[in-house]
Amino acid sequence: MDRKAKLTLLGMGFLGGILGSLVLGLLFLMVKPVMATQTKILTAQELRITDAKGKIRAGIWLNRDGGVDFNLYDDKGNPGASMGLSPDGKVTFNLFGKGKDGAMMAIFPDGKAGLTIFDDKGRAFMGLHSDGSPDIALYDDKGKARAGMRLNPDGSPHFALFDDKGKIIWSAP
Repeated sequence: MDRKAKLTLLGMGFLGGILGSLVLGLLFLMVKPVMATQTKILTAQELRITDAKGKIRAGIWLNRDGGVDFNLYDDKGNPGASMGLSPDGKVTFNLFGKGKDGAMMAIFPDGKAGLTIFDDKGRAFMGLHSDGSPDIALYDDKGKARAGMRLNPDGSPHFALFDDKGKIIWSAP
C-alpha cells in the first residue's frame, strides 16, 4: 500500500471515529434526560426477605383487615419483633422473647397509649383508660383481670382486686 492510500485509510478511520463519537454523544444526550426522570419503585402487596436456606427473616405485607405489618424472625423462623398499622390508625410494636414472653406497645386511633407485658400464663397492662386516666391491670393465667389500680379523672386513686369470675372482692377507696 502506498503512502497516499495509507493516509487516506488513516484519515477515514479518524473521521469514522469522530463521526461515531458524535453519534454516540447525541444518543447519550437524548437518553440521559429520560433516564434521569425515571424512579426505582417496587410495587407489591408482600415483600419477604429470606436467608440462604429460604427461611423468611423479615417481611412486610398487608394483613387480612387491610393493615400493614412488618415482622422480623430469628434463624428458626420464630417472631422476634413486629410493627403494625391498622386501617383505623392503631399502631403496635411487639417484642417476642423465648417461648411466649413478650411486650406490646400500642397507640390507639384516639391517641391513647398502652403497654402490655405478657408470658404464657398471664399479663400486665399499663396504659391510659378511655377517659384519659392512667390504668394498671394484672391478669391471671386465664386472661382474667385480678388486680387493678387507676387514677380517676379527678385525681383520686382507685384500687381493686377481683375473683376468678371478675367480681370485685376488695376495693379502696
